[in-house]
Amino acid sequence: MKRCLGYEIQKVLCSSSLATPEIIKEVGCHYNAGYNKLNELEHLGLVKSNKDGKKRIWHLTLEPPYAEHAVNNGFSECFSKLPNNGLKVAFNHDSVEKISDGSIITIFNKTPPNIICPHFLELKWANGCHYNCAWCYLQGTFRFRGKKAYVKDPEKIRDHIVTFLQTKKPDILNAGELSDSLLDPNIYYIINAFESQNRHKLLLLTKSCSIAPLLKMENTANTIVSFSINSCKVAERWEKDAPPPRNRLDAAQLLYERGYPIRFRIDPIVPYPDRWENYYKDLIDDLFIRFRPERITLGTLRGLKSTIGHCKDDSWVPYLKEKSGWGLKQNFHTRFNAYSTLLEYLIDKYNFYDVGICKETREMWNILKPFGLDAENVKCNCTW
Repeated sequence: MKRCLGYEIQKVLCSSSLATPEIIKEVGCHYNAGYNKLNELEHLGLVKSNKDGKKRIWHLTLEPPYAEHAVNNGFSECFSKLPNNGLKVAFNHDSVEKISDGSIITIFNKTPPNIICPHFLELKWANGCHYNCAWCYLQGTFRFRGKKAYVKDPEKIRDHIVTFLQTKKPDILNAGELSDSLLDPNIYYIINAFESQNRHKLLLLTKSCSIAPLLKMENTANTIVSFSINSCKVAERWEKDAPPPRNRLDAAQLLYERGYPIRFRIDPIVPYPDRWENYYKDLIDDLFIRFRPERITLGTLRGLKSTIGHCKDDSWVPYLKEKSGWGLKQNFHTRFNAYSTLLEYLIDKYNFYDVGICKETREMWNILKPFGLDAENVKCNCTW
C-alpha cells in the first residue's frame, strides 16, 4: 500500500500530538521535507499547531469550521437522555417511507420516470455546506436562505433516529444529500447511535478531511464513508475551498485502515482540460495504489435549472448541451465516452466491477450493459 508523506504525518497525529522533531522521527523523512509538509497541511486546515515553550506542537484538526470535537452541549445532553418513542412510522410495504413528519428522515423519490436513481432514505439532520463548488445544487435548493451550514434541533434528530433504528428491515440512511456529512462535529453522536446496533447503516458523503474523531471510534462496521472526488485539474478549477483530491485520498486511506467501508463518487466527470482522460486515470491509480474501495459511482456534469440560475460561477454551464428529466446534461456521446473510458480502465487494469452511474437515463444504462451495469439491479453510492 502506498505511503504518502502527508498521509504518514496525519497517521502519526491520529494517536497523539507531537513536536516537529518527534513527528519527523516517527515518519522517517528529512527534517526540511517534513517541516514544509506540516506547514502545507496547516495551510490546508488539516493540522494546527501551538507553542509549548520552545516546542511547536502539532495536532490533527477538524478543517472548516475548525470546531472542537463534540462542542455542542445540546447534542451531548439530548443523546444521553431517553428518546421519545411515540413517533409515527410510515411504511411503503415493509420499507420505511418517513419517520413522523419526514423533516429528519424521509425517502428520496423525486426521480423523473426517464432517470434511473434508486429511492433511498435521507437523514436530513443538517443543511448546507462550507465549500464553494461551482456546480453545487444546494445553491438552488437553498436559494432563499443561502448555503450557510446549520444543524437542526438535536432532540428531534435523536428521537427520529432512535425510532428508525427500531424498524426491522435493514436500510441505509444517507446523511449527505442536503449537506456535507462532516460539516459539523456533532455527526459523531449520530455515528455512535448507529454503532450501537447491527441492522441499519449510516452513509456519510463528504469532501471533508475532518476525520480525527472517526479514527478514535471503537466500532466502525455500520458507518459507510463515501468521498466525493474529482481529477486534480477539475478540482482546482471548480471545487474551490474543498480539500485537494490527494488529501481526500489520504483521509480515506486512514479510515479504510481503521475498518470503515469506503466508497467513492467520481462526480461530476468533466472533459477538462485536453487529455482529460489521463487525469481521471491518474486519480484511479492513486486510489488503487492505496486500497480497493467497496464501490465507485461515476457521474457526469449536470445542472438543474435552479442551480444554473443561482450559481455564482457559471463557467461550467457551456458543457451542458442536452435536456433530460434531471436538468441539463452533457450530450449523450460525451457522457458515454466518459463512462466507457473509465469503466474500461477500472475493469482492464484493476478487475473492478462494483461500479454504478448516477442519475442517468435507462438508455445509457442499457448501452453500458457490456461493462456489467444492470438497470434492473442497480448498484450505486446510496444503496446496499
